[in-house]
Amino acid sequence: MEIPKTLDQLNEQLDGWSDMLKDPLWYQQAMPILLDWWENFPKDETRELLKDRIYQYFADKLEKGEIVLGRKGPNFDQERKPVDTIIIHHSSRKPGVSWQELSAIGFLRQYVHDYYLYDDVFDQDTKDQPIWSGHFRDGIQVFYAYHWLVRMNGESVRLLEDHYLGWHAGNRDVNRRSIAIVLDGDFQNSEPSHLSLEGVARLMREQYPHIKTAKILGHLEVSKTECPGRLFLPVWKNKLLSKFFEPQ
Repeated sequence: MEIPKTLDQLNEQLDGWSDMLKDPLWYQQAMPILLDWWENFPKDETRELLKDRIYQYFADKLEKGEIVLGRKGPNFDQERKPVDTIIIHHSSRKPGVSWQELSAIGFLRQYVHDYYLYDDVFDQDTKDQPIWSGHFRDGIQVFYAYHWLVRMNGESVRLLEDHYLGWHAGNRDVNRRSIAIVLDGDFQNSEPSHLSLEGVARLMREQYPHIKTAKILGHLEVSKTECPGRLFLPVWKNKLLSKFFEPQ
């Protein structure tokens, strides 16, 4: 299939996917195409526009119930352990990311990816099975990697319930026992606002006062990544921890 180079070309190809998404195993057809696109999209600003469009396409389809998903499946949460770790992430998106888009991103990056590549996920048989998370929000199946989203103004938004296992760290043992907090925004080369850091610290104090400081970590401290940004360790991790201990 031809690699789309523009939004118009991408939209034209995605318009033909509706029937495919009605097949319970649609991902076996779609994932090779998506992987090929990801590998060969233009290496310029168009690349991010095309990726954003794919995320939005799947966010819309998931919200409208136009993708066939599993009605039952493995209990991935049976591996959940008592929480003793917090992992800090950034969304690497423009501020204001919707919960639908975050679900679509987790859907594609974790669930669709793993169901396509592996016959078992977390030692559970997923071969030739429709995609299933076992996680729900208002009766809708969701695919978040994170438990909380903290907005630019410091507001915290619940995503996954704490007893749900989030696929966020790239480390199975860490996933089992951690809470994932994602900051709204792209902090690859910058630091979050004062309000954002206060919001994260307040959330940790109120919800997880038992977590030891040594167990409040950035994603890059447990996996090979730059998330939540290059300035996390040298600049703003200590700022966050100092706010965690500020007297109230």
